[in-house]
Amino acid sequence: IYLLFCSQQFNLSQLSKDLLVSRSTIKNDFDEIETYLLEQGLTITYDECFQLNGDNKKRIALMVNELKNGETNRSQAEKIYPGGKGFNVSRILNEFGIANKAIGLAAGFSGLEIDRLLNEKGIDHELIFMAEGFSRINIKLKGNEETEINGAGPKADAMVIKRLKQILDTMNEDDTAALCGSLCQGIDSSTFASILSLLKSKGVRLIVDMSNEAL
Repeated sequence: IYLLFCSQQFNLSQLSKDLLVSRSTIKNDFDEIETYLLEQGLTITYDECFQLNGDNKKRIALMVNELKNGETNRSQAEKIYPGGKGFNVSRILNEFGIANKAIGLAAGFSGLEIDRLLNEKGIDHELIFMAEGFSRINIKLKGNEETEINGAGPKADAMVIKRLKQILDTMNEDDTAALCGSLCQGIDSSTFASILSLLKSKGVRLIVDMSNEAL
């Protein structure tokens, strides 16, 4: 585990101190570890410090569990992120000290969690909450290969679209709008085109990172 995840060099004395075991115990354990790693096409060398050698893909493969179809799989850890290309744009702009505001649609318990996480990360935002459904939950299963399960998400009604346009109507020629990600259910390509026309009429600079009919 040290060799896979630790970016700093370490030796027997450091391992002995960190793991609270003797140097001889560590040496004995390494005999068994070396045998296993050889089977994986990897080796350990020691020259004042330990070094794990071998193909980087094989090293990465040891860091994750294999997803076994048809069986109960237990994760090593779970993480929740306020995902979405638009929120990622805001996060990067924040890191560069550029003032911005993320505008998005949300619903249900997952929408409330997105709101909380954005506040936690210090991202200025305004979410338009829909009365039914919940913000889509996308699941990424990281094993030897990555598998994604993307939720459908809620459907925007006429009132939500009206509120979105009201917010965008406050923008002017000094602003830049980055429209990113997938269209929410209820917002078709013609509705999206009307949003672009509104922003263009206000003199707003447009950046579009979308695909299919929306683009």
